Amino acid sequence: MVSDSSELGLGEYTEILNHMEQASKLLESANQQVSDEFPPIQSEFEWFRQTCWNLAIKTAVNFTTVSCQFFSCSARILSLGVAEGTEPSLEILNNKKISLYVALLGEVEQARDAGQAGVEHIQRARRLLDDLLSTCRKLILSDAGLTGKDKIYHESLALEYELILLEYEYLKPGGSILESIRQCVTRATEELFPVKIFQRMADLCLRMNPPSSVVFFTVGAALAAMMKQETHLDLQQFAQWLRLMISASPTTEVSIEMYQQALEIMQSSGGMRSYPEDEIQCAGDKENAVMWCEMALKICVHLPEDCADQVAQMTRDYGEILAE
Repeated sequence: MVSDSSELGLGEYTEILNHMEQASKLLESANQQVSDEFPPIQSEFEWFRQTCWNLAIKTAVNFTTVSCQFFSCSARILSLGVAEGTEPSLEILNNKKISLYVALLGEVEQARDAGQAGVEHIQRARRLLDDLLSTCRKLILSDAGLTGKDKIYHESLALEYELILLEYEYLKPGGSILESIRQCVTRATEELFPVKIFQRMADLCLRMNPPSSVVFFTVGAALAAMMKQETHLDLQQFAQWLRLMISASPTTEVSIEMYQQALEIMQSSGGMRSYPEDEIQCAGDKENAVMWCEMALKICVHLPEDCADQVAQMTRDYGEILAE
């Protein structure tokens, strides 16, 4: 039945999946009885793993949920093929990592699209993520050349970030969402993850609307990564994120520090020519008090000449505030 599956539907694939999961449990039981007299039947493990993989590929387009579970089953069988007391080979770890990552990707995508109905996908995704991160760390410890270069490890942390937001939106777990986000983002910072991973996290802030404290911390980490790693700063994106961070600032004092950072970028070599004009104008709109007007007037120095009327109006407003 497995070999001729081109015309099968969801019900048949689900039945096959149930049989494969039952087989994995039997293999696990048999694996616990392995000894020198009865070595593991490696060919059996490999056949079941490859069959799960093939079925996962075949069902990926039309039956995503079943496909994810076939990938997950394939990863689980890979672990069973390792004799107790021995370390899995790099090949096994790599194959397991790929199976777990594809399954995780599918579960997060389904949870993202399903809303409140996606709770089971979120729960399965968390289990897959924990196993994937553990597998990635074992690979990095076994192969020093992977340090800082494992793209799946990098992507898995971006998926963890999204999963945390989904968990807090639909599962309402205990604890602080900011603390969970802080741990995730801090790992990426300490391990020098590529800027694009921080960009993914910051973009999720825009799309999923988490608490302002999460936005502030995440976008701050993204800005720091951009300034530390990028030779040529993307000022358009930097300016947009800086404005987002200012809007999420917990205090006025922090907002002022953010504006001062923007001003330093504008005053840097080439900054005044490249800093987005609309962002300069946005920064110049904060004239609610003397400190804002003074900062805004410094920023307005970098506006083009055709904005002279706006600068003149701001100067008059500043004079009126001082006269009050």
